[in-house]
This record gives sequence, structure tokens and C-alpha cells, in this order.
Amino acid sequence: MTGSNLAREIQQIVEIDVPFCALTYGVAPCGAVLGETGSAKCFGLRKTCQSPEDFTPEVKTLRYARNTAGLPRGFKVYPALLSVSTDPAEVNLGNAKDSASFGKRARLTISLRDFIDADIGLDPYHLGRRDGSALASGIGYKPEERGTHFGRLRARWPFYEGASVRIREGFVGDALEDMWTRHAILSEWQGAGSGTEVTWVVKDILDLVDDEKNLCPKPSNGVLGGDVSASATDFTLVPEGVGAEYDVGGRASIGNEIVTFTRSGDDITLTARGVDGTEADDHAEGDLFQQSFRVEDASLQDVAKSIMVTYSGVPESWIPDAKWADEAGRWLAGTRLTTTIPRPVGTRTLMNELAELGVFWWQDDHLQEISMRANRPLDIDEEPAELSDRANIIAGTADQEDMPKQRLTAVLFWHGIRDYFGSVSRGSNFNRCTVAGGQQFEEDRIRQIYTRWLGRKGDETVAWPVGSRLMARFEDLPVRVSFDLDWKDRELISPGSLHVLDTRAIQDADGSNLQAEVQVRAIEETVPGHRFTVDVETFVFSGRFGFTMLDTAPLYDDATDQEKREGMFAMDETIGTFPDGTGPYLAW
Repeated sequence: MTGSNLAREIQQIVEIDVPFCALTYGVAPCGAVLGETGSAKCFGLRKTCQSPEDFTPEVKTLRYARNTAGLPRGFKVYPALLSVSTDPAEVNLGNAKDSASFGKRARLTISLRDFIDADIGLDPYHLGRRDGSALASGIGYKPEERGTHFGRLRARWPFYEGASVRIREGFVGDALEDMWTRHAILSEWQGAGSGTEVTWVVKDILDLVDDEKNLCPKPSNGVLGGDVSASATDFTLVPEGVGAEYDVGGRASIGNEIVTFTRSGDDITLTARGVDGTEADDHAEGDLFQQSFRVEDASLQDVAKSIMVTYSGVPESWIPDAKWADEAGRWLAGTRLTTTIPRPVGTRTLMNELAELGVFWWQDDHLQEISMRANRPLDIDEEPAELSDRANIIAGTADQEDMPKQRLTAVLFWHGIRDYFGSVSRGSNFNRCTVAGGQQFEEDRIRQIYTRWLGRKGDETVAWPVGSRLMARFEDLPVRVSFDLDWKDRELISPGSLHVLDTRAIQDADGSNLQAEVQVRAIEETVPGHRFTVDVETFVFSGRFGFTMLDTAPLYDDATDQEKREGMFAMDETIGTFPDGTGPYLAW
């Protein structure tokens, strides 16, 4: 195992960002007054704040590591870390019907030992607790004689869910910035105050896109201030001031009617009744006026970003707009979305629906971004790194498994929704069905897709490419391969990355290694700092793929090899091949 770091000692550091107040107690703009707003000064966290309207959060990073020699210097590190265990993420590569749009989310369990300390790192007024100046009574106490580190932190900061956590891994002597870093958010906190053990469960950033946490559109609270007839064009919302929750105009639903409106304060003017195939109706005082989520001729990447950032709270810094735009411009240029979501729906559900249009997303810790890729073949300029038995794969660890349930014989794509309030998973609520594939095999495997995102008319120019790309990728039997790599190869791969795999686990008919294009589904660290297991899936697209060329492009016989790869040429369909014997192009 060349390049191994077994002789070096592993170093893991867990960082958590805690929002402490940047103000000083009792100093303007902080309005707290000792003895009036509280009997003791705050502890710098919102739960203990005595002037909440002035609370000014500023991130302070707390760090924890194992109790070993060689901890990094220059900042405080608590020697409280016991272990970090990982349940790795799995990327949904396009045809896992039982998997969500983001696949399976990564889940890490961090165990820490609670301990007694003098509260120096947590309490900005710890000296005042000792001499009594931080207490209205003037009688001080010793912080180390009251409670424990994590017990106090948990009591002062019950709003920990969603806090940023980083797990840095390297070797003793490594600088923080040189360590491999995984980014996550705190989801669960178990145990505190017992002085024994605390467990943090952390998940990746995409865990924010969750049906139980976030809805789109956001629930509205305004109701009709009086009866509204089927011909009425204006009314007032109650309770007073609730209009501020709504946009100044857009779409909304009242019962099963969708309307368009403008708003001034709490006063609503209906600019159209019974839109999107609904009918104008009478409504009663107290009926809910629910703002709708409306997209019209929008790009898929813009809609996905809105659901993630605006409605789920994913930090915008994690969205690489330029990369998403490049991917969409190349492979999703004709995918324009139009729909109305009249009532709140979980954001994960909506992202699952977008994924059905032939896109998948995953968290890339190394780049600290949410990556997006269309279900597509390798582009002409993509050169995936090779992974081989000879250079990378640890001997005896490669194993392969056929995935017959992933193979497809036909894709039925239902679009052109009839009723936005109706089912989005039944063909009876759609006007169109586009079929790709349909070949007869001994065992048919049919995938049905239903989408409300192509409006009431549907769009054949979107439906056909989605189905045909799925067929091109999954018509042949997919194969999953797992193997172990040494830590020296850690930067070669990431979830979703593409590679050429050269291993005896996949053989040609003559017994030689069959070099296969594969895509990474999951990465699991089995021996921290030394070895990790990689799970990949074969990445086979059947066909020769072409792109529209300029009018000045040459004829096929005069074209260079590069022009033949980058362009698309037409042929006489009765002949079926070009003069060099190659087959026709597939236009997407």
C-alpha cells in the first residue's frame, strides 16, 4: 500500500459555530441594565439575552479534539473528542425510484466527553461571576463549581439546530487549512449536564431541504375579512397587518380557486379570477388567502436555487451559480418550467420532482458547494481520472454487483397537468404521455414519471429528452462496484465524480479488464486517515451524441475528428451509416 500514512498519528478536530452577541452588556446599543432587566449579566447567547431587540450575533468557533499531544496552537482546543462515526451519503444517479433527489444524506455521530471548566471560553463575563460584579447581589461564585461545559452550553443555547459544524481530519502537526474538511449542520444533541458523554448528530447542508422543516410556498396567515362573491374584485385581509406577509402581487388560492392579485397594505385587488383552469367561486368570511408559488418560463436551475435558498435556508454561498448555468446551458437549455403550487408542499418533495426531469444534486465538501449535473454522457472535454488495480485499488477489496432493478425497457413521461389541486402521481390528472423505449424483453422494467412543472399544456421538447436519456443510460444492465483506496487518493474523488475503472471486478468476454466509465455513489471512511471505501456505478450511455453546428461547418467527409466529436451530421436514413462505417448521431 504505497503512500500510506500508517506511521503518522491521526488528528481529528470538530468545530462548531456558535452565535455569541457582539455587544457588551449594558453598553449602548445593548439596553440591558443589571438589577432591572436581570439579576445577573447575560452569557452572550440569545436565550439569556435581556435586550433581545438589540441582540447582534457574531460567530465564535468552538473546537474539540482528542486528548493527545500535538494539538494545533494559536487557538483554544478543548480535549473532549471521543469519536466520529460516519454513515456516508449516497448520490442518486438518476434511476433510484426509492431514493430522494439528493440520495441518502450523510449522517455523522460525534461523541464528546463532558467536563468541568472555569467557563472561560463560553462566558464573556466569567471574571465578574467570581468577584460579583456580574451579579446584582454583588456576591460572586466559582464557575467551575457549577455545572459542566456542555451542560451550560446546552442550557444557554437551545437553538442549536442548524448550527454549522466542520470535521477536520489530518495528522498531528498539520495546519487546520491543510486538513480534509467535511461540512455539516447540527441536527440532534443527546446528553448534557451529566458530566459524562454528549452525542451530536450532524448531517450535510442538504438536510435543510426537508419536508418537515420547510414548505413552499410558505404558509399564509391572512383570511378574508368578509364574504367574497364570484364576481368580487377586492377585499381586506385580517388580522390587521397580515398583508405584510404577502408579495405586492402574484398568484394565490382561495379554496380551490386560483387568482392573481395586487396588494396595498391589507387591501387585496383581484386582477383575474379562476385562472390556471380553476373557476371563480363564492368564498366566505374567514377563508384562507394562500399565496401561491408561481414559476413561468423559468430555468430549472433558478427554480432549484429558489427552493433551496429562499424556502429551505441553504446558504447562498453554497450555490455555484456559474457552474450551474454552464451545466444547464449545455444540457438543459430547452428545459423551461411553468407551474403553480397553490398550497404549501415540502421542499424535499419539490426537489424530488425536479430531479425527475433528469438532474441530480450532491454536496461536495472539498469544493464547499452543492454540485448539479444533468443525466447525460461525458462531454467532449471531460477526461475522468483513472482508478485501477495497478495504481489505486487496494488488493482484494474490489467487488461487483449487478443491478437488474435499475435497468429500463421503457419510460412513460406524463405531463400537461389538468388540475393543480389534484394528484401529481396519477396519469388521469395529465393530458399527455411521452413514451421512450418500449422494446420487448424477457422482463420489462418501466419507469413512469409525472410532472406538474411543464404547465397545463405540457412540453414534448422537454419530456422526450428526459425519457430518452434515461433509456440511453439504463438500457444496459448497470453494475455497482465497491473497492478500497488509500488516503493518498482522497482528493481524486468526490460524490458524483466520474472515472474510468480498470479492474478485474469488471471483465470483458475474453477475460481481460473491461475499462468502464463509472460515477461515484458513496464514499465511506473505514480507517480514518488511512483507508476509505468507494461505491461506484457504471456510467454507460448508448448512442453517439451530437450538438447543433454553425452553418459554416464542413461536410462529414471533410470534417476533422474533433469536429465529428463536437458536432452533429445528418445522413440518409436508408443507408444507416456514414462513409467511415460509423452510425448516426442522437440529437438531444
